[in-house]
Amino acid sequence: MKKLHQLIFFITVSWVSFACVDEINLNLGTSNQVMVVDAWLGNLTSETYIRVYRTQPFVSGTLPGFEEQVLMEEILIERKDGVLFPFHIVKDSIYVPFRRFNLIEGEEYRLRFTTVEGESYESSWEAVPPKVEVMEVTTRPFEREVLITTGSAVFLQNQTFADVQLKFRDPGKGPFGYLVETSGISEQFTTSLSDNCECACYLEDDNIFPGMNIQSNDTFEGEEYELKIGEIPLSSLGRFYVSAGIRTVTEFGQEYLSQVDLQQRSTGSIFDPAPFRIKGNIQNVTNPDEVVLGGFFVFQKTEAEKLLFRTDIRRDSPELNHSFEPLVQVDGTCRDVFTDALPTIPRPFLP
Repeated sequence: MKKLHQLIFFITVSWVSFACVDEINLNLGTSNQVMVVDAWLGNLTSETYIRVYRTQPFVSGTLPGFEEQVLMEEILIERKDGVLFPFHIVKDSIYVPFRRFNLIEGEEYRLRFTTVEGESYESSWEAVPPKVEVMEVTTRPFEREVLITTGSAVFLQNQTFADVQLKFRDPGKGPFGYLVETSGISEQFTTSLSDNCECACYLEDDNIFPGMNIQSNDTFEGEEYELKIGEIPLSSLGRFYVSAGIRTVTEFGQEYLSQVDLQQRSTGSIFDPAPFRIKGNIQNVTNPDEVVLGGFFVFQKTEAEKLLFRTDIRRDSPELNHSFEPLVQVDGTCRDVFTDALPTIPRPFLP
């Protein structure tokens, strides 16, 4: 009986080893390449550029590839009176103007370019929006529960924060939008037994507003308005420097960027919509059926800044339950803890 079992085993192994295996060719789905344009014309030459590329074909199960550069025969911005402003390439797919623009409110511009394959593209005409009058940067302290984890213990704790708000007056010159980008620098203190301690460090925060801050003026046209541009914790003893760039964008720019912002936000639900393509204001003149993503955006930018004293904000809100982060002890420099601190004291914090 034992020999019979061994014989059956060897027959099975032999059959598996020499059996024919059919080769299966998987036909992985790919998506077509798409032209993408990211073009900005504004009152700041340093922020005026044109970026044109094609997306790489997507193959299931692979990581995204690099962008494919589009070779140009001609690329320029045209003013409606016929004046042309040519651009030149500086890096990969990025083009910048040969000379600076002197934008005047209400003037109309459009983007035009032709590829080496002879395909011509152009945007819609976009008018230069008005600049905004910034009045002041204000704060609004508040309190909320924060989930704290220490070791195996998890608990809720009340902490205080401050909304950073921008007060401005809308020019009242028709529909357009506001795109606000807010960065900051936080002053962080430590303690030391050393007499020569470098105990104050300065940490950059590229964006103190969660997500894209885009707002239409349809509800406050021609009026004063306060827009939230960020949020800072009040548990630190140090000051906080706020720097905001306020771009007024055309009605197209506001509507397009609002769609992008909506697409990027997620509630965490399984019913969140899948990412979708957003067609902009650029079309292929040679082949009108081609879908071109991105857009040509015209803006005027105003800047605002303020050094916030968190001690003053706490003092003016005694009704809130303020708490403080304990100071970390260091040997001789706060850089032992804050390894990404700025190398020198930033200008707003100098005496």
